[in-house]
Amino acid sequence: MALNLGTLAIIKMEDIVIDLESRGRKAYGVLGDLVQSIKIHGLIHPIAVYSPNLEAPYKLVAGGRRYMACAQLKWEEISCRIYDTQMTEKELMAVELFENLHRMNLSHTEEVQMKERLHITLQEIAGGPKISKVPGAPGHSLRDTAQMLGQSPATLSQDLKLAELNRQFPELKLSEAKNKSSAMKQANRFLDVMKNKLSVREAQKSAAVSKLMITPNNPLGAYIVGDFFDNSLEPGQFSFIECDPPYGIDLQTARAEAAENPSLQFDYNEISGLEYLTFLNRLTDECYRLAAESAFIILWVGPEYMSRAISSLERAKWNVCKIPGIWKKGNSQGQAQGMDVYLGNSYEMFVYAYKGSPKVHNRGRSNIFDFNGVPGSRRIHPTERPEALMAELLDTFASPGANVLVPFAGSGVTIVTAFGMRMKAIGFDLSKHFYEGYIARLLSLEEVGAK
Repeated sequence: MALNLGTLAIIKMEDIVIDLESRGRKAYGVLGDLVQSIKIHGLIHPIAVYSPNLEAPYKLVAGGRRYMACAQLKWEEISCRIYDTQMTEKELMAVELFENLHRMNLSHTEEVQMKERLHITLQEIAGGPKISKVPGAPGHSLRDTAQMLGQSPATLSQDLKLAELNRQFPELKLSEAKNKSSAMKQANRFLDVMKNKLSVREAQKSAAVSKLMITPNNPLGAYIVGDFFDNSLEPGQFSFIECDPPYGIDLQTARAEAAENPSLQFDYNEISGLEYLTFLNRLTDECYRLAAESAFIILWVGPEYMSRAISSLERAKWNVCKIPGIWKKGNSQGQAQGMDVYLGNSYEMFVYAYKGSPKVHNRGRSNIFDFNGVPGSRRIHPTERPEALMAELLDTFASPGANVLVPFAGSGVTIVTAFGMRMKAIGFDLSKHFYEGYIARLLSLEEVGAK
């Protein structure tokens, strides 16, 4: 759609008509800074109005905030751009939306909603979507809108998806995200959860898959949604235990943050700092009961809880190696809460211990495991570790045919990796969301393998 540039003029404020019902932007927000700027520098960008005969009354097309600011300054006249070419209501709306999208004070929600309305309006003006890719074909395409806005079709497609999710799922509160990037991450996370749910539901309709899902000797049935401490496992059967327990944190703060986005909670259960030592004691006791006569355990733990983890393992009669194992996250710069003071943390630690007289599979191996992390876009679980790392840990501490226990399964990567190395595994997790992501990933791998 070609937009005419209108006629520049100065008109009386009282001759301008504002139709709030038909305007793309109905709330103007706080005008203090804009009023002050116009008072000092004048009106740098004229407002836009429409009048087919260049006479009053003039219908406001774009510049509502500037008009309101000038009204507060008690201006009697205002500079404007008058569109006088005969225009339909939809064409006027397209002009308004296009002009408003080039202002800097839109929230990310207003921005994507205006882009959606502009795209739909332009399609309606053109008689519908463009079907043919032949130059000059009738209709209006997403690429046409993107070119008009000066952005890529892929970026515009993401914006339109965000606008649709804002409209269809207000309970996600995407408008409360601090910026568009954060809103998009929340939206994609929600879409991944929904996709996993649908994938699992479709799979469960198949009798063959349903049968596999309740068979522990298959990875589809090796992930149990439930509390590890309520297990009915026979003692003394696991020669390797990979344990990534919840960390001790400030639960009050965590719950307050989760409450901001209830639809995106993933049952990611943490333990309060005060209860953490009791929890560790219970965990290491239960793992010792289930461990074979000769077995290894690795326990992922933060630096602040390292001494507690060692004390808990020793109390449960595990023999602890006092120098921890280190997962170095490749070339990662790491993250830190206060970058002005702290260096980025690009590693994680685990304590390892043994029962009986096991032997490491790779004798003399370094305690540093150097592997890149899992990209955020591919994670099922927020602390998911790479399959290559888990394969190296299994190869170091376990042997082919070993029984592997994963008390907190998370993304299930340890289970999948163990089965791929001719081992058996079983894991537990309270979160149905993570389980569904795990099953969906397995089913997609099976589909790829079948092709």
